[in-house]
Amino acid sequence: MKREIRVLLICNTGEENRNSKFITQLEEFVPLPPSCGLNTVTICSTELNANVLATVLQPRPDLIIYYGLGQGLFWSEHTSVIEHPEGKIPLLYDNHDVQNLFYGEKYMYSTFFDVIKAKILELDAIKSRPSKLYIARTMDDLKYIEHKCHTEAFGLDTETNFLNPFIKDPEPKLLCYSVAWLSDEEEGWVVPTSQHLLDSGNCLFTVEQAKQNVIKALLESPQASFIHNAAYDLLVFFELFKGQMPKNFTACTMLLLNLFHYASKSAALKENTNLIGLPSYKEPVKEWIEAQPKTKGQSKKNLGFEDVPLDIIGPYAAMDAIAVARLVNYLKKNMPKSLWQFYFKIPHKVLLTSIELACEGYTLSRDRFNFTKFALEKYIRDVYSDALDTVKDHVDPEFNIGSNKQLGELLFDEKKLNLPVFNKTKKGANSTGAKALDDLILFHPFIFQLFKLRKLQKLYSTYSYKGYAGVLNEGSRMYKKTGNWTMNAQYKQTNRTARLASSNFNQHDGIKKKGGNILTLPAQGSMVKHYFEPGVVAEAENVLYQHIFEALPEADKKKLLEAEKYNIDIEIKPAKPESKKTKKDKAVDDDNSDSTSDESSE
Repeated sequence: MKREIRVLLICNTGEENRNSKFITQLEEFVPLPPSCGLNTVTICSTELNANVLATVLQPRPDLIIYYGLGQGLFWSEHTSVIEHPEGKIPLLYDNHDVQNLFYGEKYMYSTFFDVIKAKILELDAIKSRPSKLYIARTMDDLKYIEHKCHTEAFGLDTETNFLNPFIKDPEPKLLCYSVAWLSDEEEGWVVPTSQHLLDSGNCLFTVEQAKQNVIKALLESPQASFIHNAAYDLLVFFELFKGQMPKNFTACTMLLLNLFHYASKSAALKENTNLIGLPSYKEPVKEWIEAQPKTKGQSKKNLGFEDVPLDIIGPYAAMDAIAVARLVNYLKKNMPKSLWQFYFKIPHKVLLTSIELACEGYTLSRDRFNFTKFALEKYIRDVYSDALDTVKDHVDPEFNIGSNKQLGELLFDEKKLNLPVFNKTKKGANSTGAKALDDLILFHPFIFQLFKLRKLQKLYSTYSYKGYAGVLNEGSRMYKKTGNWTMNAQYKQTNRTARLASSNFNQHDGIKKKGGNILTLPAQGSMVKHYFEPGVVAEAENVLYQHIFEALPEADKKKLLEAEKYNIDIEIKPAKPESKKTKKDKAVDDDNSDSTSDESSE
């Protein structure tokens, strides 16, 4: 049942004004809480006394807003709470008359509404907070969690020190996990698994005992388990628990929410608390770090999740698991059956496949990589030639298509293409940037070819020219297997470039930028082959690559080896045949080939 905030609105005016437009306007200035419901009761009375209050304060309201309306206040201006047998009631009051409240000074708009809104949000966070948020501190707590996970379906969440479990520096750690059960949307537990959190929470078990609890309660449970952003948490379990994952992982609530919203709204937990009656998410880690005194020689930037005391982060971590459990129950009731069927038919299978690939690694075929590189080079030369053919009467042999100055002269000079100018640079020159070219694309075929050329050059310089170093960046586990390249990466999305990325590289010294691709595959339709192939096919292709390599002259072999070592661009000439065979020689070869085939068939 959704909780509600009960607001008592008292107006110092006669009862005859109860249904006036002005009173309705005052009621509208009580904002709707983000998580709870709102129940507003309005009283109009010029004789507010103890007897009247005894009647109107039953049942107990959560907030009283009192408008004196210029007639004076029943309570002292220093009164901020009203005593009540069931607990103190916060009081907000204002004595502006109607004219200055809404028109002259516009006090309601400039000041008082913000005061009301802040108090409503504060009450919403208190009222919607789950009533049973617990921190595991004893072995009995761990046994209780293990027993309940083996008897009921649950939602879970993990907290780690780093957002990419494949990074080895800093060493990835599971700091704590949280769990909640679908049968009780109020109960959530957090289990610390790092020494710092165990110490700060005075827990009576060890890190090793906490990790054993993870295995027994979460990974070995036969009950249905639900995870938000499972693509990450499953990799955490795989990486930190020697390849183990939850035995009965059922669904990812992030993917389910994405379907439920038809990809038109964020699927993050903090953006969907209104669906499940939870308070708006705070940032206890950030708040705690900001509150710490600055010490000499130590920056607050060096403080992170693993430095925050367990009692600060524990309740909010437990709420994450409750949010997952509530989301599952909510979606079971409100998401169409057809979307559930679609989820298990496609997104869930894609998720499991991507997790498997991320764990087992992707094999990169060197043969396909080089094929792509050489084919792309030829494509660029052809497009460059086509582009110059469209303007051959306006350029000389020394024309540099990469020079913005020369390109500007070609496009806008009256004696050349004489195209209209739609955009200028900051210095006032005619722009030849992407926006300017886009506006000119229908004016001359050269513009289309130029667009195409620039796109191909970007593709080549980013992914092909740099060789393997251009696609295998930090953030993935990369190792050699029999001459092949295999790397691990987090799967993030499917598109024409088959993007494999880590969403956040924060706190990793080896990577300066916050986010970035681990690997991106260029897409050029049927011309460019995929780099990735199953292991058997990749091995066969690399055998073929080795045969090609052996057939090259010694000089070209050295070039190729240097190119692979330093990722430089080279041109390889095909090996010359030793001699031309006569028709008679070919016939002998054919006979030998037939006899060999007969022997193998026998």
